[in-house]
Amino acid sequence: MAFVLDNGARFTQLVGTDEADTFRFIADGFTDAISGFEDDRDIIDLAQFDGLTFQDLTIFDGRNGRVVIEFTDPVTQVSEKIFLKNNADGFQASDLTESDFQFAPSGQTPPPTPQITVLDRQSPWSQLVGSAEAETFVFLKDGFNDGLVGYDPTEDLIDLSAYAGLTFDDLTIRNGNFGRVTISYENGDTDGGGNAVVEKITMKDNAPGFFAADLTEDNFIFG
Repeated sequence: MAFVLDNGARFTQLVGTDEADTFRFIADGFTDAISGFEDDRDIIDLAQFDGLTFQDLTIFDGRNGRVVIEFTDPVTQVSEKIFLKNNADGFQASDLTESDFQFAPSGQTPPPTPQITVLDRQSPWSQLVGSAEAETFVFLKDGFNDGLVGYDPTEDLIDLSAYAGLTFDDLTIRNGNFGRVTISYENGDTDGGGNAVVEKITMKDNAPGFFAADLTEDNFIFG
């Protein structure tokens, strides 16, 4: 299975999976990051930048084994930067070639598509940031508490299908401080003391007037 991982309209860190991933970036003017890029398997999708080519990229080795990709959006003239970190041993800037990217010819930029944001178990704690598009936030079992920013209950979905047997009735949904909403559930594992492992998603910066009671089974995807 291949995953498409989109960045939101703020700083976003996309975490790769064990499968072939496509990391898709939008024009937001923020510095973003990819953790765990796999050369010769994963793709960095820059097709939303109209007219951008491989020759427009500045790619260099950064500190602590990171690789940096810098470019200017040909349309907005806004600078963009992507950090690649937690890479495979020996991976360096010179390993990135045009085949590692996806571009769109000038005037043929594809229209925005619904975002698929994947929260991968490789990240101990992650915060997914929504954009103006309809999004599906996919959570994988990791035993940690995670964050979700800018959820819109009218068009976004929370995908918990990775948790076998989990249903809407298993969720504890509550209003928190500062307008936040929390979703807690047992992930099916037990800790060293035999206690059930509970995961929690904290939703913040939500749509105005959004409360725990507004979440129904229709807002979720279960396995």
